[in-house]
Amino acid sequence: MKGPPRILLTIEYDLQAVVDMTESAAQYLLGTSVAELSAPWRALNADLPAATQVLGSVVHELSTIEALRVPLARGPSTDNLAIFPDRLHLTSTVRVFDDSGLIDARLP
Repeated sequence: MKGPPRILLTIEYDLQAVVDMTESAAQYLLGTSVAELSAPWRALNADLPAATQVLGSVVHELSTIEALRVPLARGPSTDNLAIFPDRLHLTSTVRVFDDSGLIDARLP
């Protein structure tokens, strides 16, 4: 079965303010769960904004938060880092690159 092209990227980052939604304490504080955070959001978004979309919007509005670390549906050991580029602190850095050297991008 033919799929879309794939490229392996490395991400190096140094962020100052990340809300870690993989931790049960953060989930409890924000009234959510792993099940809700890893639910398929596209189907939920058809009628109303999915809970994860609402959470992302609310956290983005807190101008001090740079990123959200969230669990993925693929498995308990897999997570995602959603970075808000417009919220990066002056001392924070993000670099995305590949082994070939073709891609080498930095924020800010």
